[in-house]
This record gives sequence, C-alpha cells and structure tokens, in this order.
Amino acid sequence: MRLPSTSAHLGYQGPPPLYYKGYSYGFRHRRALIDLEKTPFFLKLACNMIRSIIHKRGHLLLVNTDPLCERTMKRMAKITN
Repeated sequence: MRLPSTSAHLGYQGPPPLYYKGYSYGFRHRRALIDLEKTPFFLKLACNMIRSIIHKRGHLLLVNTDPLCERTMKRMAKITN
C-alpha cells in the first residue's frame, strides 16, 4: 500500500473536532476516516471560493504548520506575489 508514502491525511486519531464530524465516514483502528464521496464537492466549493476572492482582487492568506510543505508554500507565495 502506497498511501502512507503519499503524505495523505490518515484521519484524526481519537475523537475528531466537532467541525470534522460532517466530513468523516466512520472509524477504523481508532482513526476517523474521510468520506471520499463528499471530498470532491467540498474541494470544488473551496476552489470556487478562492477563485472568487482572486477575481475580486482580494487577498488570501495561507497558513502552513507543516515543515514538509514549507518549500511549496514559499514557492506559491512568490508566484502569487
């Protein structure tokens, strides 16, 4: 199985935050599973919101707490000015 090597989110261990319950499918080995049938809808919704902000010349702040994503975040900041 290649999933762990892709840095995919494996779900919250233990009880997930309240906002997360609507997106989880259930639990397995004490980990919350993400409902992949809802994911494309909410991802499209998020992309449309970002597109709307950019179209109106608004500002978008991306906050990174994962050191593994630091290089990508810096590159995106440079590209988007």
